[in-house]
Amino acid sequence: MTNPKSLLWHILCSSVSGGPFILVVDDEQPNLDMFVRLFDMDLPVLEASSAARALEILATEEVGVLVTDHRMPVMTGIDLLAETQKHWPNVRRILLTAYSDREMLLDAIKRGHVHEYVLKPWNPDEVRLHLEAGLAAYVRARDLARAEVERTALRAEIDERLGTGTIIGLEGLRDSIAKLAASDAPVLVRGETGTGKELVARAIHRASKRAAGAFIRLACRGKTSLDLDGAIAQARGGTLFLDEVAELPEGAQASLLDVLEDKHAPRVIAGTREPIEEKTKAGAFREDLFFRLVVVPFKIPPLRERTEDIPALARHFVESIGKGMGKDLRLSEAAITSLALYDWPGNVRELRNVIERACVLAEGQGVLEREDLLFDFATAAPPPAASIFEEISAEEGQRVRDALRQAAGNRARAARLLGIPRTTLNDRIRKLGIA
Repeated sequence: MTNPKSLLWHILCSSVSGGPFILVVDDEQPNLDMFVRLFDMDLPVLEASSAARALEILATEEVGVLVTDHRMPVMTGIDLLAETQKHWPNVRRILLTAYSDREMLLDAIKRGHVHEYVLKPWNPDEVRLHLEAGLAAYVRARDLARAEVERTALRAEIDERLGTGTIIGLEGLRDSIAKLAASDAPVLVRGETGTGKELVARAIHRASKRAAGAFIRLACRGKTSLDLDGAIAQARGGTLFLDEVAELPEGAQASLLDVLEDKHAPRVIAGTREPIEEKTKAGAFREDLFFRLVVVPFKIPPLRERTEDIPALARHFVESIGKGMGKDLRLSEAAITSLALYDWPGNVRELRNVIERACVLAEGQGVLEREDLLFDFATAAPPPAASIFEEISAEEGQRVRDALRQAAGNRARAARLLGIPRTTLNDRIRKLGIA
C-alpha cells in the first residue's frame, strides 16, 4: 500500500489535480529504481529512461521539477534541460552530474539551462531539499503566471466593453466622454441600474491624462470617512469612482467635499441611480456637496429609450461572448426583433445576461432563435404586427385586464401575478389605454 504524500506536497498542490510532479530521467534502470525508492513515498515522482520519453511526459503531465542525469545516449541531460527551458520555462531544472563535467555544467548554468546541480555520488538529504524547494518555486511561478493571465483577460474584457460595448450607438455620449476626459472637473453620471455608469466612468478615465493612474471604485453605502480616505489614497494621481454616491453616509460627505476642493486629490466621478436632488432637499445629502458634484451632469438613457441600439449591442455581445467560448454564433432576425420589443428593466446588463445565457446553451456554431432567449423578468413580446399599436396582442391585453381584476386594481399585485416588473405593467396599461 502506497503511503500518502508529504504535507508539503499537499499544501503546494491543493489547487491542482494530479500534479505538479517530479520527473526523474536516467538511462540506467537501477538508478531510477533507487531514486523512486528514496522519494516516492512522500513526493510525487514520475520516471523516464530516456530524454525522448521525458519530453513526452512533459507534454502530457504537469511537471514541476525535472531531475536528469547528464550522460545519456542520443540526447544528453543538458540538452534535455535546454529543450525544457524553451518549451516549459517554469519547470525547475536539476542536473545530476560528475565533477568531470564541470566545464559543460558551467556553460549550461550560464545559459540558464540549469537551476540547480548535484554532484555524484549525491546525498539523499541534499537532493530532497532541492526537490522540495523546486516544487515550491514552480508553484509560485505557476500561480503568478495564472494570475497575470486572469488580469490580462479582465483588462481585455473591460477594453472590449469600453470600446464597442455599452457605448454602442450613443454617439452623443461618446463625444461627451471625449470632452470630459480633457477636464478634471467632477462628473455626476446618472442612470438606472445596469445602464453602464461604471463603464462610462472608466471610459472617461482611460481617455484622460490620468489614464496611467489607478481607477478606484468605492461603493458608497455604509462607508465611513476612513473608507473614503483609503480609497482616495489608492486613487491619487488617477480617478475615484463613487458608486451610488447618494448613499454616502453624512459623516463621509464632509470628507468628500474636502477632496473636491483639493487640487492634488484624485479626480472624482460619481454615479447615482437615485434622484439625488430629492435627498438634498430632504436634508439627507449636503447641498454644498451636491452643487460641487453636478458641475458636469451626465445622463445615460435606459435601454428602453434607445431601442435602436439593441440590435448592435446584441450582435456585439453574441460575437464577443461566443468567441470567448470558442463558438461561432449569430442572431436571427426574429430573435433581434424579439429583443427590440422587450422592455429591459435590467438595461444593458440584463441584455448581456440574456445573450450570455443563450451562448452557453448553444451548440458550437449556428443561429440563435427567439426561443433560445430566456429573459430575466418576462417573456419578450412576439414579432410586431402591422403597427406599433398592435405590438401587444388582444390576448396579452386580456391577461393584463384579468390580472388587474384579480388584484382588485392593485398594480403591484397584478404585476406579481403576471411575473413582470411594475414599470412594464404600467407601460402596457398605457399602451392598451386601460383606465
